[in-house]
Amino acid sequence: MYKEIVIDASPEQVWDAVSDVGAVHYRLVPGYTENTLMDGHERTFILPNGGMVRHLTTKIQARVKRGAEVMKKTIEAETKGGD
Repeated sequence: MYKEIVIDASPEQVWDAVSDVGAVHYRLVPGYTENTLMDGHERTFILPNGGMVRHLTTKIQARVKRGAEVMKKTIEAETKGGD
């Protein structure tokens, strides 16, 4: 099920945030990701539970405001502890 989200920003402001691929953790989804690490075209999201998701940014086309990426790998957080 999808939830409708209303973004109170101009298309230019939205594209500026979306195309800033290394700043996802504070420009697009703060709280969902704690950090974004960049290594060339590879981006790793650090999740609050300690997990990681790696993406490969394949194309950013500013003129037509289009981007493409591929999820490379998901690394689950290890659960620690308890009984």
